[in-house]
Amino acid sequence: MRKSIAVFSLILASAIHVAAQKSEIGFLAGVKITPDGTSPVGTTRVDKAFTFEANYATTLISGEAAGLEINIPLIAVPTSQTNSSNLLEAKSYSSIYVTPGIRVRLGRTFGPWVEGGAGIVRFGPSSTNLAGGTTTATSTTKAAYSVAGGLDLRPTHSPFGFRFEAREFYTGVPNLAVPRLNLHNNVLLGGGLVLRF
Repeated sequence: MRKSIAVFSLILASAIHVAAQKSEIGFLAGVKITPDGTSPVGTTRVDKAFTFEANYATTLISGEAAGLEINIPLIAVPTSQTNSSNLLEAKSYSSIYVTPGIRVRLGRTFGPWVEGGAGIVRFGPSSTNLAGGTTTATSTTKAAYSVAGGLDLRPTHSPFGFRFEAREFYTGVPNLAVPRLNLHNNVLLGGGLVLRF
């Protein structure tokens, strides 16, 4: 009898746990790809850079075929190295993006999704320019818009899942001490773990 109660309790707890998985925290790593930027003083090239992402999402509407979620991603890019013939340009910069958005998900276990959001990005240029001197560039906060798509693999009986995503940001221009720089787009590719609870 006690074994039956213990087994029933375990099954009930598991069912409640799965049913209650309406929120998630994700941890991802990847790479940022930035197309070349142009200005009156030449072309600015930005090297590929590592990215780190943490996000929190919660379900608004959940169904068998589709779901609607609010997602709050925090993405950090510690260093993006620059290359240019303009030696007064900052030699690198960091960036932190926060773009809360709405995500539409299809399916449950095998779940492709799309997302759109808006928020801010904080750019922090290095204190050194490409010539090795002190740069005049300063940190700035700009508007940021993002669109993303990805695929989640969510095993039914596990709180852990896997995510692969592609995300594009359109932002204001970082201050790299370059006049009228046209540098708005960044593409992020990454993957990692998701914990549902």
